[in-house]
Amino acid sequence: MRPGKLDSQVITFGTDDLEAALASDYLDAGEGQSSDAPGGWRICPAADDRRGLSFQESRLHCSDVENAKGTVVFNSAGAYISSTLAASALAALHGLDGAASGVCLNM
Repeated sequence: MRPGKLDSQVITFGTDDLEAALASDYLDAGEGQSSDAPGGWRICPAADDRRGLSFQESRLHCSDVENAKGTVVFNSAGAYISSTLAASALAALHGLDGAASGVCLNM
């Protein structure tokens, strides 16, 4: 490695990874929607038309994310979705020399 050049690794997380994460775990997300309230922004459940009362029936599906009208936010996704996102969150923390100890990568 040349002096002054950073050794970097590209970490990707795509739709297939998100679909696998949603299929393997009960994940919830918020959907950002515009609002007339001060600030003009609010977070609502990403899927408010849940399909049933049981755990399995009410889980979030990839289609809920794809069909959302607003921005979908998985808070702290780097803390609990796959080793790929966890590695990204740790890399961000390392790059900040620990200055942001709360980094857990919202997605």
